[in-house]
Amino acid sequence: MKKKRIVLGFIAFISFAALGQEVCVVNSYSAIEGGRPFKNIMKENILIPINPKQTGPVLVDLMSYNIVLNDDVIVTLEWVKNDGENKKGEAIFFSLGFFNGGTLVKQASQGKFRKFSNMGVGMNLDVRY
Repeated sequence: MKKKRIVLGFIAFISFAALGQEVCVVNSYSAIEGGRPFKNIMKENILIPINPKQTGPVLVDLMSYNIVLNDDVIVTLEWVKNDGENKKGEAIFFSLGFFNGGTLVKQASQGKFRKFSNMGVGMNLDVRY
């Protein structure tokens, strides 16, 4: 990335949700060699409420956060709160793209990222110069 970019928004798409009230947080990490996340560069938590049975686009306006990118980043969505213990059959699915950059997954906040190369979760940042 050669020019500074201003982040306008976060976009994802929920294809199926059978959960209670959930909350996720958008994280953005500086990338290191090999495409692994290194340091969370967000100055504050950006919480995204996900309602029971919510489907469709998840559009989050990020202009008021004044996020400026100077380099490539890795965007993650972290599940931080639910309304209780998950029951059998409860799940949330985001749309996927095949044969793209893949998806990085970790099971806990202090865990290590693992890469699934053959498909990627469909989410991105909307940016401008």
